[in-house]
Amino acid sequence: MRASSAVAHTEAIRTTNLVIVQDPELVKLFWSGLANRAALNDENRRRFDFLISAQTQSWEQSWRFREAGVIDDATWKGQQVGISWFAHQPGFIDYIGIYGAMLHPGFTAELKKLMAEELSPELAMAVPQGASVDPLQGSSQA
Repeated sequence: MRASSAVAHTEAIRTTNLVIVQDPELVKLFWSGLANRAALNDENRRRFDFLISAQTQSWEQSWRFREAGVIDDATWKGQQVGISWFAHQPGFIDYIGIYGAMLHPGFTAELKKLMAEELSPELAMAVPQGASVDPLQGSSQA
């Protein structure tokens, strides 16, 4: 049963990612919102919030699975790497400041811990914080 739960959860994450990547407009919104959520108009800010909510809920489920022993610590540590990158993005920080209270307090504490830690140099190179990203052009500008 634990394996089935973990597989179903992995498929849900994959589906969310595929929905975003298959729509160039959503990809652009996703990256623009991460760089500066406040700069989005009201409609796009709400859309961005739903995208981040889906991602955050999947991470929270992973955290719960780890707490319950469904996934092992090594798997969780791998997910923490990606979560850590998000936890340092201005738009994600803004989102969590508004909606973080809706998450499990233990998971919120985990996010805050990751936000407080320095981002590893390898992750910092992925996309500079606060960068304006145009994924349709394949470039970023600081």
